[in-house]
Amino acid sequence: MTSFSSKDIKFMNIALSLAKIALNNGDIPVGAIIVKDDLIIGKGYNLSKLKNDPTLHAEVVAIKDTIKKYGIYTLKDSTIYTTLEPCMFCFGLINQVKIGKIIFGAYDKNNGVCGGWQDFSLLKPFYNKVIVLGGLLSEESQQLLKNFFKSIRKK
Repeated sequence: MTSFSSKDIKFMNIALSLAKIALNNGDIPVGAIIVKDDLIIGKGYNLSKLKNDPTLHAEVVAIKDTIKKYGIYTLKDSTIYTTLEPCMFCFGLINQVKIGKIIFGAYDKNNGVCGGWQDFSLLKPFYNKVIVLGGLLSEESQQLLKNFFKSIRKK
């Protein structure tokens, strides 16, 4: 079992608060932040449904936010905290910008590529060997997702 620090819990709680913003906007409740040297350098939450753009996953929004703010393309020595296990699209981008660590909440058995469905972090083609830690505050993340999908099924 992975042991998480109090800082990890603090940062994941911030990602969860961003997921709640997505939920309040009627979007899939996923939030993400990027941290370097204990400072949050980027934030994002799902905007896919709100903006009618399937590329606006929380991780992508957080990466774009960081690049826009700091004008940097490579995010070495940073960590992305996301409330849901990254999909292949997000993992590819995380790898492209060379983020060093992924810490996520809920596993995604259907689309997750950090151990839920597949584990892309073990594949040789990815030149950036990212550290992946999953399951941090997973119950909180899963509950937000369950509530969201339950509410849209009722409509």
